[in-house]
Amino acid sequence: MKRLKSFILFLVFPLAAAGLIILNSTLAPRYYTSENEARIQYDAVLETAAEEMELQPGAVQAVPVKVRNQGIGVWIPNEQNDIALSYRVYDDNDGTQVLEGARTRLPHAVNPGEELDLTMELKSPDKPGRYILVIDMVHEGKAWFADLGSQPLQVVLLVTGQ
Repeated sequence: MKRLKSFILFLVFPLAAAGLIILNSTLAPRYYTSENEARIQYDAVLETAAEEMELQPGAVQAVPVKVRNQGIGVWIPNEQNDIALSYRVYDDNDGTQVLEGARTRLPHAVNPGEELDLTMELKSPDKPGRYILVIDMVHEGKAWFADLGSQPLQVVLLVTGQ
């Protein structure tokens, strides 16, 4: 009986403890990762008046966008790893990205719950066609907010003419 207690005490318990440590180290990152924190921090609500836009090929147009910080973190504009408003343009036929837009910098730090009006410069693709304009916030060097779970703004972009 004494040998059984020693066996349990010195072999079974340490192995069980090691197993729990290994199990926790593989499960914990699923729930406590910077990615999940980012989903909470990088959350924006974007609005614009247009549901559909029509432009000439290569045209540049100012587009007003209302931006609201729905996350828990302050968006701080700076030279490195800037948070900005931007866009990507996708071909409506095959979904390929054809254009990534210039960045519209934030005029100041944006606190959670704060809303501001920005004007971005949209450049249309050079080729006529039907496109999907995806307006989103981006944290340079890290990710587009949509890649972390935020809902981007999508607008149909018709490029007509020559």
